Amino acid sequence: MINITQKQEVLSNIITSNTAELYGHKKERMFSYIYSFVIFLVTIVSVSMLALSVEQQSKYPALFSIIEIVVFLVLAIDLILRWITSPVRLNKGKWSYLIFPFSLSGLMLLASLMPSLYLINVWSDEHIRAFTVFEDMKFLRIFRMIMLANLVPGL
Repeated sequence: MINITQKQEVLSNIITSNTAELYGHKKERMFSYIYSFVIFLVTIVSVSMLALSVEQQSKYPALFSIIEIVVFLVLAIDLILRWITSPVRLNKGKWSYLIFPFSLSGLMLLASLMPSLYLINVWSDEHIRAFTVFEDMKFLRIFRMIMLANLVPGL
């Protein structure tokens, strides 16, 4: 029977695209490629929306809101999965759950979620300037692409 730690290790290898550890495990390696592709696609879509003008986005506000919600949900799931598997990567036992949000990768993942907070302004009657600033921070999702490409070791 597989215990929780072994499940965390397999999940960690899948979400971090650690194909060296998945050698000989075709199913897990396939999940790793699919997972990486989905995160990459979502990040590209989000960052490419920066190229659209405010006028273009105002023509179809519902469409752009739906896209942003999907991006937020996928990135939030990624953050949660990485948080769950943090003991495998950080090797600090239960303390890993507390350390992860303050680690470089945890901060980068949280930063990639922040641009979605501007939707609070879209749906509320009151416009709060702080949430408008978040919309302009979509470039932070480029950090997510850096993590995905494993350009920074240890992320």
